[in-house]
Amino acid sequence: MGTAQAQIDSSLFEDMQWRNIGPFIGGKVDSVSGVNGHLGVAYVGTDNGGVWKTVNAGATWLPVTDAVQAVRGFTALAVAQSQPSVVYAGTGSVFGSNYGSGVWKSTDAGAHWQSAGLQDA
Repeated sequence: MGTAQAQIDSSLFEDMQWRNIGPFIGGKVDSVSGVNGHLGVAYVGTDNGGVWKTVNAGATWLPVTDAVQAVRGFTALAVAQSQPSVVYAGTGSVFGSNYGSGVWKSTDAGAHWQSAGLQDA
């Protein structure tokens, strides 16, 4: 049994243009996590700029880990879908730099962070 695929007229995209909507000065994005039931909320983890959050489907982004000193590279993210105010962020760099300091956890949707361990991982 084959899979049906919709045919899309490419002329629909002719007037579209790429634009940068952020996050700005964040480095490349390594991880993304949305929140079930909250369509406009998402987090991105950047290799050299912390974790950023949007509450309006990406129209604007705010840095949420600026207060976490000495950590810039966040390369893994997970939102607890049963409790969307709980966010986990894994540190490190895909380039092997020394940005890693384990896993960080926020229980208030990114407003505050505390170490959750695995500093030597």
